[in-house]
Amino acid sequence: MRSIKSIHRVVLVALFALLFLPPSSQATTTTTINPLTGAYYGTATITAGNSSLGTIDLSFYLDLSANGTINNATSYISLDKTLLFPVVAPQVGGIDVGPRVSGTVTSSSFSLISNNFTSVSTAIGTPITRKITLSSTIVTNGGNSIEGAYAETITNLGKNPITVTGTFKLAKPIVSAPKGLVPSPGDSCIDLDAIRAGGNDPNVIEFIDLSTAYDLYMTPAKQPNLCAPPETLLQSALQEYFGTLQ
Repeated sequence: MRSIKSIHRVVLVALFALLFLPPSSQATTTTTINPLTGAYYGTATITAGNSSLGTIDLSFYLDLSANGTINNATSYISLDKTLLFPVVAPQVGGIDVGPRVSGTVTSSSFSLISNNFTSVSTAIGTPITRKITLSSTIVTNGGNSIEGAYAETITNLGKNPITVTGTFKLAKPIVSAPKGLVPSPGDSCIDLDAIRAGGNDPNVIEFIDLSTAYDLYMTPAKQPNLCAPPETLLQSALQEYFGTLQ
C-alpha cells in the first residue's frame, strides 16, 4: 500500500500538470484565442439555378482556431433569422443549431463549406440533400467584412444534381457607434438615414453603423427598434455598406 507521503506526491504532480501545462497539453480543455470567432450576418442573392429565391438571410456562428480554421463541431448555420435551414443535432451550448460548417477565416482570406444536410422538398414531399459553399473575392476590415460567390448543391430533387449560385455578403459586427443610433426627426424607429448618421460620415453607412444596426436587430428588446421590416432594412444597410467597399 502506498504511503501517505507518496500519495501526496502524486496529487501534487497532477495539480502541477493541470495548472501549469499549456492548454494544448490538456486534453479536455479548449481555449479560443482567435478574435474573429463569433457571429457573422449577411445575405445571399441568388442569380442562377433558382433566381426566384431572390435575396435570403445568412447567419453563422464560427468558432475559429488560432490559425483561422473553422472548428466543424462548434461552427454552424444560425437558425434565429432564417427558415431555410433545418435543425441538426446535437445542440451546441444548449440551443438548436443548423448544419455544421468548415473552412478558414483570416484577415485576408475566407472559405466555407457546410456538411451535407437534409431538407424535405415541398415540391416532391421527399428528403433532398443539400450543401452550401462560400468562396470569397473580397475580405476587408481585418476579416470582419466578406463578400464572394455563393453556391448550393441539391441532390435527389431530380435526375441530376442542381446547383444554385449567386453572391453573398457577410459582416461580423464587433463595435458600436459612439453615440448609438438615434431615430431621424419625426420617426420613432431607426431607418436608413438614422443608420448613416451614426458614424463619422452622416451620409455613408460605415462599418460602425452597420455593426450597431446589427446589434439592434439581434437584440430587439433594446431601444430604439429598427423600422419594420427589420430584415429588409438590415439587408439594405448591408448592401449599401458593401457598395462603399467596391
